[in-house]
Amino acid sequence: MKDDRPVVIVQSPRSGITIVIVWARTTDTTMKGILTPAGVLTGLNKEGVFAPRHQHSMDISRLREPVCRYLGHLPEPYLSAVLNEWESR
Repeated sequence: MKDDRPVVIVQSPRSGITIVIVWARTTDTTMKGILTPAGVLTGLNKEGVFAPRHQHSMDISRLREPVCRYLGHLPEPYLSAVLNEWESR
């Protein structure tokens, strides 16, 4: 996964396991996934897609600076759309 790529957590860590599943966002809007507009979160200045193709497992220890930068909660209806797509797989 590219450094500094926005991600949304689609699966929280299980009991005793420190791994989460994330979907990363890409500005390639031809990719299948959940389209989000520019400005949906501060710092996301281009339209983009949270894409199942960019699904990654990562240790929760990486979900902090300097590896990750918190941008906020993905607002509705985008968060529900991402989670529904994840659960349908």
